[in-house]
Amino acid sequence: MTQQPPDVEEDDCLSEYHHLFCPDLLQDKVAFITGGGSGIGFRIAEIFMRHGCHTVIVSRSLPRVSEAAKKLVAATGKRCLPLSMDVRVPPAVMAAVDQALKEFGKIDILINYAMTRHLAVEWGPQNIRVNSLAPGAISGTEGLRRLGGPKASSKFKYLSSPIPRLGTKTEIAHSVLYLASPLASYVSGIVLVVDGGSWMTLPNDIGRLLEFESSSAKL
Repeated sequence: MTQQPPDVEEDDCLSEYHHLFCPDLLQDKVAFITGGGSGIGFRIAEIFMRHGCHTVIVSRSLPRVSEAAKKLVAATGKRCLPLSMDVRVPPAVMAAVDQALKEFGKIDILINYAMTRHLAVEWGPQNIRVNSLAPGAISGTEGLRRLGGPKASSKFKYLSSPIPRLGTKTEIAHSVLYLASPLASYVSGIVLVVDGGSWMTLPNDIGRLLEFESSSAKL
């Protein structure tokens, strides 16, 4: 693929989308996505829904996920259940799971922050795959804004990387789509690094890294 997939900086759905995977890749699956109301989580929910998946998006802010759900349903025609949940409160997590099961009857995919290798070994016999994704600097995300301020995108382009640009939320969502799909049916316990190859070169370019002016962190 010579062109990067389209993306939107804000938490809005893509104005157009061309499927790179089969459109019904996740047909009638149900995904439970923490942080699905904004940033990368929002784009993952959208890409999953564009491939036939229903979603449950959760966040501490119910207004945020409710607004996100409206956008996602309007753009994809799939079902999306917004729920308020704090992952630090186990009873709240159980209550959200119960609501999701009441609405959809099942949860096929969990997008969360997890003990990847331990759970992959423990849950493998139950045919549950556990994988992790490690994104690099991704445009239009809260993480990038907190690290570099409002002009972070233009500053980061000077950092050395084999693919000399920021990644997009859509590219991350496509990587997650692969891991969650039958295409990765024999893949478990891995950490997929999606950073344009920065992990190979950034440590060798400390000079440029030190030149990067961060408004929120001091090197």
